[in-house]
Amino acid sequence: MSVNTYIENIRYGTNYHNTPLMDLVKLISEESDRAALCEFHDHRRLFCFDTHQSLLLAEFVDILCNSRWALALAGHNYNLIEKSYDNLIDRFSNIPSDDHPNGPDCRYYFDAFLASAHKSFRQNGIKSSLEKELLGAKTLQHMVIHHFKYCLRESARDLNPLRTRYQWETNGGTIIVWMPVLLSGSARKTWLQEHIHDPDPANPAEKYRIQQIIDNELGFPAIEDFECCRDTLIQQISHSLPNQEEIDVKGLASAVADEKIENIDCMRPAIKSLGKQKLGDLIRCIFQDISYDNYEEKNISHKFGVSPSTLSRFAGSRWHISAFERCPDLWSNLARVLANNTAFTEAARRYGIWDKVLKTIEIKG
Repeated sequence: MSVNTYIENIRYGTNYHNTPLMDLVKLISEESDRAALCEFHDHRRLFCFDTHQSLLLAEFVDILCNSRWALALAGHNYNLIEKSYDNLIDRFSNIPSDDHPNGPDCRYYFDAFLASAHKSFRQNGIKSSLEKELLGAKTLQHMVIHHFKYCLRESARDLNPLRTRYQWETNGGTIIVWMPVLLSGSARKTWLQEHIHDPDPANPAEKYRIQQIIDNELGFPAIEDFECCRDTLIQQISHSLPNQEEIDVKGLASAVADEKIENIDCMRPAIKSLGKQKLGDLIRCIFQDISYDNYEEKNISHKFGVSPSTLSRFAGSRWHISAFERCPDLWSNLARVLANNTAFTEAARRYGIWDKVLKTIEIKG
């Protein structure tokens, strides 16, 4: 949390450690209680993911964004993933003020959570405090995952040069949506008037309803679940990989570097900012150090001016394959390149490691 939030917590002198989740969230949504918001983010370990238990919201979102499922939803666009992470955290942490009036208002999202949780309590006959706490946490986690998909769509619109924001003045208020650049201002207004019935600018959720109609009518691609992405993902992989001759001629490091450079726009912002030349040098340096059994992440991090956490996600040396977590970006890319090499494929099958290669690149064959 920000320094200002901590200062306000101290100023209020409030201790919410023993406050039930539903009461704590109510303080945030109805009273704009920043001390309660601080308690929620800094101390409430309500979330879990695969083998990771008792996670704070920021920890859970970080693991979620680094999962294979999220990567598939984002079409391997790490820039999109990081932007979605920021948007999702803002949805559950930002309370607009006079000094900072912009951004989402977490009170609306927490209010929606309260409504959803109380509905679940009624449907399941939940009355005890413990059961409410457990079901409340489960409901909140489902809501966060659901909003991650929304954030992907919203972030994709932000990064899409073919769409721009449009402020629709209607019914005494303003609703901000994203529309194709091919539609002029007057044409946009006419389209909205013809397709959107009874718009309500006073409703914070109205823009999402209208955006859904725009996306459906004007053809914005939807974010699907993991299994729906698999065929498209495999097709993207097969079209972007170097062939066997290229690997033999250029060498493995150069083949991987060339593929990464070609797709630099999909890299994480910190990696993308290196530029094509420096990115290629980074990858070749990593492979060289590994070949000499001298790979130290901190040395590479210092040499190329990237943070340890960024390098760990890109080419970390400590990771394991699981159904939910993906390996570092460079090793996943390496596995896909190798899987396109007939000699390597035959050797991997012979030595019984082919299944691990397939898990690393997340395709079945």
